[in-house]
Amino acid sequence: MRLTVLTRTRRSNPSDRCRAPRRASCYTEDMPTLLTPRLQLVSLSCDHLAELLGPPSTASELLGSDIEPGLVDPAVERAIGIKLDKMAHVPRQDHPWWTYWLAIERSSGRAVGMLGFKGLSEDKDVEIGYGIAPAFRSRGFATEAAARLIEWAFSDRRCSGITAIAVASDNRASERVLEKLGMKLVARGAGGSDWHLVAKRPAGQSG
Repeated sequence: MRLTVLTRTRRSNPSDRCRAPRRASCYTEDMPTLLTPRLQLVSLSCDHLAELLGPPSTASELLGSDIEPGLVDPAVERAIGIKLDKMAHVPRQDHPWWTYWLAIERSSGRAVGMLGFKGLSEDKDVEIGYGIAPAFRSRGFATEAAARLIEWAFSDRRCSGITAIAVASDNRASERVLEKLGMKLVARGAGGSDWHLVAKRPAGQSG
């Protein structure tokens, strides 16, 4: 994703309905964290999502991790607004399915990427999205982070498939990530490519 530094604006919007008391760190008891060899994935609360719309220095202080400069671009800013609105209307225990997960490099403590799903669905397929800061691309972080998040998703019987929808045709790097994750190309058109991965579970245990 293209990255730009955003200026904080205070606004009255759906995020205000989904704010928790500020904490000094993004590590909270009710929002899960996941580990990979090089990364820690932190599921962000509503309050922490809202802080990402502000100055990186402020977000870094409140999240307890240095935010890689420009990690949030305009598209991510819009997505955060949508996520906050959705999270305001679903049970708190389901927030990890809607929020962004912050990918923190364990060796440096820097937040180098974000990824997440677009919520649970009745057909048990969930759509994934991910992005890595430019300075940390081409190091396998996107694949490493997404693979762990998919593993977490498939541990829940409410999820039996992962999708990636309308991946830009010129975004070959993202398609390579999907290929490494074992996802299959199911469609390609003017709007981009669609991908799907089915959970591998013993017969009779599909959900």
